[in-house]
Amino acid sequence: MPQNMVCQRDFVLRTKLGHVIRFEANKPTIVPDEAVDAALAVNIIPVEGGFVKRQNGDRTIGPIRMASMSPEMREAVLLHTIDELVRDNEASAFDAGGKPKVNIIRDRCGLEITATERSRLWDKYRELIANNVGLPSPRNVRLVMEVQAATAHASIMEYLKLFGVNADEVRGYTLKELKARAVREAIAFNDIADTGDGSAPPADEVEALAAATLDDND
Repeated sequence: MPQNMVCQRDFVLRTKLGHVIRFEANKPTIVPDEAVDAALAVNIIPVEGGFVKRQNGDRTIGPIRMASMSPEMREAVLLHTIDELVRDNEASAFDAGGKPKVNIIRDRCGLEITATERSRLWDKYRELIANNVGLPSPRNVRLVMEVQAATAHASIMEYLKLFGVNADEVRGYTLKELKARAVREAIAFNDIADTGDGSAPPADEVEALAAATLDDND
């Protein structure tokens, strides 16, 4: 199914299959199935809720919400997820070629990923490790991973409570909408957290607080 995707800059995507797709910065644009992998490879990402519906043979755009994380954060989450799978060292999580399985990555972090993108990130991960270079770690990446992996309504609501979001603000939200809001709040959490002196707390303290909050409610 075609997807609505967004690029953070003006860009023209040209694929080996002959597609030429013009993106305006932060404007959702329809991308056909066969061009999705090429778009993902250059950090053009799907819009939340952005699958294209078909009606009477014509394309119409479904509900649009802007992508809730930057391409850099998304790639960092995926790389850290791959790292976790490598550290877990469960044979069932890897295919016959030694690559982490697409469905395992998706289930672990809650992000959609194609086989082509998985292979690209697997190669990047191995190169970083071989060169003893740390994984990209945008602020709050671990917290974002925890929120993104949450599947229960209660858990997501606890995160939103931690981030200072009143339940009335999100009343009537679907589970997907709640998660998108929680991810956005997690990304910005250091900016809005109150430490008493106007400064932001260290990321590890934020993540520990989030973990403790969820543990207390298990």
